[in-house]
Amino acid sequence: MRRLSFTLFLLAISQITCAQGFSYQVDVNNHRAGSYRISTEVDQNIHTFTSLEFSLLTLQDSLNFSSSSHFVESDSGFLEFVSWTTIFKDTLRYQARFESDTISYINDSDSSTFYSINQSIVLGPDKIRKLSTRELDTVGSKLCYQTFSTELNQVVEVTRELLSYSVEKAQKLRVVKQTTGSTSTISKFDKEFNLVETKGQSSFGQISLIRTNKTGSSQFFESDAFEINRLLSNIRFPDPRNISSVKLKIDGLDSLSSLTFKQHNQKITFQDSSSFVLIVDKTKEPYLQSDTTSRSQTELFFSAVRGNEILDSLGIHTLTRNEKVNQIKGFSKNLPYPNLVLFELLSTANIPVRIVYGYCYDRWFWISKTWIEVAINNHWEPQDLTYNFPPNPALRIALFKSQYGSPLSHSYLEQIPVLKNLQAESFSLGGKKYSVSSQVFPYYFENPVYENEGLGIRMNIPDGFNILNDGTETASDLFLALENDYDEKINCFQVIASGQQVTEKTAKEKIYEFIGDQNINVNNDKKLNIWHGYKGNFGAIVIPQGRSYLLITIKHEDPEFIILVLTRKNLNLKF
Repeated sequence: MRRLSFTLFLLAISQITCAQGFSYQVDVNNHRAGSYRISTEVDQNIHTFTSLEFSLLTLQDSLNFSSSSHFVESDSGFLEFVSWTTIFKDTLRYQARFESDTISYINDSDSSTFYSINQSIVLGPDKIRKLSTRELDTVGSKLCYQTFSTELNQVVEVTRELLSYSVEKAQKLRVVKQTTGSTSTISKFDKEFNLVETKGQSSFGQISLIRTNKTGSSQFFESDAFEINRLLSNIRFPDPRNISSVKLKIDGLDSLSSLTFKQHNQKITFQDSSSFVLIVDKTKEPYLQSDTTSRSQTELFFSAVRGNEILDSLGIHTLTRNEKVNQIKGFSKNLPYPNLVLFELLSTANIPVRIVYGYCYDRWFWISKTWIEVAINNHWEPQDLTYNFPPNPALRIALFKSQYGSPLSHSYLEQIPVLKNLQAESFSLGGKKYSVSSQVFPYYFENPVYENEGLGIRMNIPDGFNILNDGTETASDLFLALENDYDEKINCFQVIASGQQVTEKTAKEKIYEFIGDQNINVNNDKKLNIWHGYKGNFGAIVIPQGRSYLLITIKHEDPEFIILVLTRKNLNLKF
């Protein structure tokens, strides 16, 4: 049923043509899932080329669908030849040739099937566009025609009806209902009947195509999927791996019920219908044998046979469960979509595993994504191979968890609702509770202080940074190296100047050299006698000290943090 529903939607878009090349974004429930492209070329005949790439993650499977087609029609608009390729688990290639009153239909196995038809009424895509432009000019007007569906591999009858007009971005569009059998889609066309937008229903939810100049890959398989759900955090947590609990205020979720958040480590208090407080801690849910009373084989990327072949090659059969998990993790992390590969291989190895969808804290943001949980040591342990360190359950909000052993369904996609606003109110770290105050910049906490009496420097270490080099291990220009879990760095050097005194030219040259751009503005704080400049993710400070100078370089994702360091409001340099 899911396959049929999706096929009927593809049938609808396959009849959408244009007199030139256009690209379209494919969305599922307002989330990017792929792209559709179409173009027309004319020689002795009219050639229409289409391509569709579509990737979708559900709890039942991962749908990776792509197709391409080539329609050839005579100058009078009747189909003469169609070839198409469909990749959905298997690669299938077909041809359909229209001769006299029959269609010769050939697939990969070279077997031929002949259909008896009236060839003169099977129209090509460009002819359909031209007829629609001429016939659908008043509200209520209809056009009926026959064409060939590469999705259903047969001739189909289609009805188009002009419902209304709309004006968008100073352009008059025709709103058209297109019906094939019992399936209908609503589309918007420009004056030449080139598609602008279309929407339809499938078993996955609402699918839409929107014309765009730039298309992107599916969000469902990106490590930081669902970019529209990337919420700015009001705090950059210090030492995020060791946060034991966090209290969050969430607004604008009228569509969600409290059941969504009833997870083992989550407690919810509603303030009104759309605002509530959520407390998340790092306790792990106990694993019960009843969780695995039955199971269904999940095939995402491999067949069951291929999955077992991979497990055999890893030599896991004599290992303990923990050793098996680690071995499979090592294999999966080097492949595309590592979490999904890990999920499938663990399922094949009969190790209890489930998919979790929700939000996780990542530097300045709360990002919606998918990770998995594995039953290890009598608890469900979160695993996320897109991160370099173990996930902290206290900084992950679980919206949906698959039930191991239960039938998996597309209800996963119905649980993708957008968190409208998410603000931390407090958190616990090292046995202490901290309140998050409201500030213009994300909140920082004063970390340990670094002091170097020889250089006369005192410095507050910014949140999350660890000291890698404190100038005592080796004799070098680098006397202090700071780094955090996200490969962001602050390095401090003491350099002997070549001249008698450090000049403005020397200061600018060192800043230009680090940032890699001589066109940036380098500012001078005359009162403190320091020079600083930044661009993008890089910043630098030069502090003259007679015949030497201090050079502080910063690599950081957030320009606001760099500004804070450059202006000493967070780094708190004293010399």
